[in-house]
Amino acid sequence: MKYFILLFLMCTFQVRNETRTSLNLIMLDGVRLSEFKNNFIMIKPEMDIILGNNEECTVSNPSNISLPAYSDILAANRQNVNNNWMKGTLRYPTIIDSYYNDIFMVTFWNRIGDIYSKNKVPFPGKIIEPNKYIPGKLYDSEIHKEALKNRKKLNIIIYSDIDTAAHYSSWNLYIQKINNSEQYITELMNKRPNDIFIIATDHSRSNNRWKDHGTPWPESKYIWVMIKSKKEHFWMFYNLTKNCNHIELGKVLFKFMSQNFSIINRSK
Repeated sequence: MKYFILLFLMCTFQVRNETRTSLNLIMLDGVRLSEFKNNFIMIKPEMDIILGNNEECTVSNPSNISLPAYSDILAANRQNVNNNWMKGTLRYPTIIDSYYNDIFMVTFWNRIGDIYSKNKVPFPGKIIEPNKYIPGKLYDSEIHKEALKNRKKLNIIIYSDIDTAAHYSSWNLYIQKINNSEQYITELMNKRPNDIFIIATDHSRSNNRWKDHGTPWPESKYIWVMIKSKKEHFWMFYNLTKNCNHIELGKVLFKFMSQNFSIINRSK
């Protein structure tokens, strides 16, 4: 009898684990709006919501750089927005402080470690380059391996090779890395058909100096967001569709983490 009870519990856990719905936030570092419009032709038909084509999505912090963007996303539920244009100083707690055990995050960027948690608990995932930034080094293939191996309720996956290629003025590599990211996303979506996917960027780029972004190039404030989700979950994205920015994107994560989701078969 004990054997059958144990077998039942193990099967129940396995079914729940396989059919639970996770949210995958995939950040593509520094994809300019014009390249967003002209690329991602494989995954756009799979998306249920696409925002940003008409410049309706912008960064929340006027710096138009990465670290403040992640500060706004991770701590979107704080009461006051801190527009520290270089550091994006957080007002804690972040979503990681609130839901530490249910989050997996992977990035190459050691500076994410400066902002992710009030309590500086162990990083909830993997920093590929924990000690220092090595200029020009590419990491997305390693990041993708970690993304495939790990899945929790909320998965934050940051692919950064696109921005690295742009800063080194390699147009062909920049486009290649955009295409690579689409392949990575496709593989993840195929392996996780019951999951919600949000794909977004942390900033755009200059129109004339395409390798650059920041306050001298105000057009680099325009971002974009793509969402794959069942229609019954669209309520989570309502405010984001009306006011598309990083803080509203971060609030979606908090809404999701406060709910219990279970999907067995996905259909649009």
